[in-house]
Amino acid sequence: MVLGHACGAAPFPPGTELATALRPLPADLSAIVTACLSTDPAARRTPAQILERLNGGGEKPAGDWLPPAVRTMVDLYNMPTADAN
Repeated sequence: MVLGHACGAAPFPPGTELATALRPLPADLSAIVTACLSTDPAARRTPAQILERLNGGGEKPAGDWLPPAVRTMVDLYNMPTADAN
């Protein structure tokens, strides 16, 4: 759901069909999220498989492939905090 939420699918109330919750996403991305949420653990995608599918099966993306807003959040999270001493 993290991938789905990051791409615009809002959290949905209990009882909502997954297809309904993922409707705002493009079909390709919806299929990836659906596979990640499979009730069968063996059917779920690995991070490497997800990246390969997102990249169209080609080589790993060069450089920073994250969207700018996500890159900013990651950078802020990884910033060292000021020492209070």
